[in-house]
Amino acid sequence: MAAILPKESRELPSPTVMTANPAYISPEQTGRTNRPVDHRTDLYSLGVVFFEALTGALPFQSRDPLELVHSHIAREPGQPHELNPAVPPVLSAITLKLMAKNPEDRYQGALALKGDLEECRRRFEETGKIDDFPLARQDFSSALKISRDLYGRDRETGLSWTASSTSAGAPRKWCLSRDGPVSARPSSSNRPVAKSLGEAAG
Repeated sequence: MAAILPKESRELPSPTVMTANPAYISPEQTGRTNRPVDHRTDLYSLGVVFFEALTGALPFQSRDPLELVHSHIAREPGQPHELNPAVPPVLSAITLKLMAKNPEDRYQGALALKGDLEECRRRFEETGKIDDFPLARQDFSSALKISRDLYGRDRETGLSWTASSTSAGAPRKWCLSRDGPVSARPSSSNRPVAKSLGEAAG
């Protein structure tokens, strides 16, 4: 399910033919966020398992795979400790950190999660309760993270912005193109423009 070396996905998998259970997939695993799939995908799925164990229900429930995909991408799950008052808020916070939409906001590795769970156990054994404490204090990543921000392509991006500004409100239609294989996604230099155009179009 997770890849060691992340690559930008150029294909949009159909939710109806996903090999993974759509109730447990991460936002990037849907193929609709243009984010690489790495080990943090498994941490998201583990968060769904934690949520189900703590509350007795999945965070998002639907028989429609497309609705589940939308939920994982755009909807926030409920607070486990609100759905089940017996759950300590810190366990709720750990679960929701695992289920963060943005991989950078999740635990970056299993060791940090293990450390927080061991701290929960230690506090419970000593006091019979689990008070809040700062999470992910041992969290760090040993993997090189490639920034998705664009550098050194100001000229190309500027040309795209100029074209979009010139064509705004004009009767002509224009499109973003790129060399190489046909793709469902814009190239790196066109991605910021495409994103803004999409937001402007609502």
